[in-house]
Amino acid sequence: MPEDKVIVPTVGRKVYFRPPANDVAHGFHVYNKDQPCDATVVYVHSERMVNVLIVDHMGNQHKRTSVPFNQPGDDASQHQSGYVEWMPFQVGQAKVNALELGAAGRAAGSTTY
Repeated sequence: MPEDKVIVPTVGRKVYFRPPANDVAHGFHVYNKDQPCDATVVYVHSERMVNVLIVDHMGNQHKRTSVPFNQPGDDASQHQSGYVEWMPFQVGQAKVNALELGAAGRAAGSTTY
């Protein structure tokens, strides 16, 4: 998938939430900062901004509004207040879908009558 392409988020999609270090002070439990938290998109502002329901590493639910959506190829270090991102499987599926659509388009364009 080209780096300039984004995967469009929709309500109900599962994503990873990467909390900022200071979220621990707000009752957010993270046992291992290398493991993301489970999150579900509950509202889509744009391809790069969503509201999410998050489950921390202790099983507590949290909500966050206007969370930056780190799309494939984006620099994660730009997000100081936490962000969401697609799971690797979802990025892989998007690449497969893009390849299939491209192949179908080429096949359709080569039809002769």
